[in-house]
Amino acid sequence: EALRKRLVEEVPPDEQAEADKVWNDPHWSYLGTAVSRQYVFIGPKTFVDSLTEPDKLKLDLACVFLGDLVGRDQVSDAGQRLSVYYKERFDFGGGLGGGHRIDIGNKVITRPIAGELHFHETSHCVFNVGMIYKGFIEGIANFGATFALDALGRHAEADAAIASNRKGYKDDYLD
Repeated sequence: EALRKRLVEEVPPDEQAEADKVWNDPHWSYLGTAVSRQYVFIGPKTFVDSLTEPDKLKLDLACVFLGDLVGRDQVSDAGQRLSVYYKERFDFGGGLGGGHRIDIGNKVITRPIAGELHFHETSHCVFNVGMIYKGFIEGIANFGATFALDALGRHAEADAAIASNRKGYKDDYLD
């Protein structure tokens, strides 16, 4: 409430109605948060409350493994956890990751969370080191996801990701 009051005081009078509409949106009443060692999960309270500790730990381990590849500790380097926002009101079927934030679309909000999509989007955050070639950004995130799957002992999924990525590379760049 204090934050709302402070923020609303800074809204210009001609934008006050729009700010009130946002603050009074019933959506805020059912959002919740959960935390792990590396992440803050934000989304529907029933969903984030249902995330299991072993699943969150696997995602934490993947983040640490990926950070070791580039010599970065996301939490200590930035002084904050990565945030994962489950955007249940936004109709997209994937994820967007970069910096210290991951957005997951409503069509793929599923459990368990420690899987290829979260590993891929975490890779965008970890490898966010100023890539020179734009096309390399997705490739390195795919590599990160495959590496995390393999490092966590999910070898069949890692092999399938390698085959899929190889096919995508051939289709997108060589053919």
